[in-house]
Amino acid sequence: MPRTRPPSRRACAVWKGTAELSVRAATADDHPALEALAAAAALGGRRPGLHLAEHLALPPGEDHFHLLLEGAEAAPVAYLSAGGSRDADGKGGAEIYELVVGDAAGSAGELVTAALGVLGDAGYGDVTCWARLAGARGVSALRAAGFSAEEVAGAGTRYRLTRS
Repeated sequence: MPRTRPPSRRACAVWKGTAELSVRAATADDHPALEALAAAAALGGRRPGLHLAEHLALPPGEDHFHLLLEGAEAAPVAYLSAGGSRDADGKGGAEIYELVVGDAAGSAGELVTAALGVLGDAGYGDVTCWARLAGARGVSALRAAGFSAEEVAGAGTRYRLTRS
């Protein structure tokens, strides 16, 4: 199974940003600001950021990473964690574990693009994200990146990007 590498340099090389937005690796120090972002993002009744502390406590590397999209004043506008798929039918593929997008609705596409670059460089092909873990703003960014929806009996909607 492919392994991801720490993305801090690669993520910024994938998408260098503008004066208004930039992508970087998220760390445990970002937890308070990301909790506020998650609370503001309200994902349809699910408490956003439920696993945020656990995700950030793990150092990036072996099979997962965390990215943060920052606005002009270094305030987070979106957060993403990803790595190897946890789905039984996703062997060899990747998964976006959580995608939290704040009010800057159009900005999440840059974060998804950076994550897809890191996952591609790590050798992952297909990428999955469950809709309940992305919310409406995240789903818009996934669709813009080429993800397609599919219904999974008893589990809900998941979005997939198939790459060769």
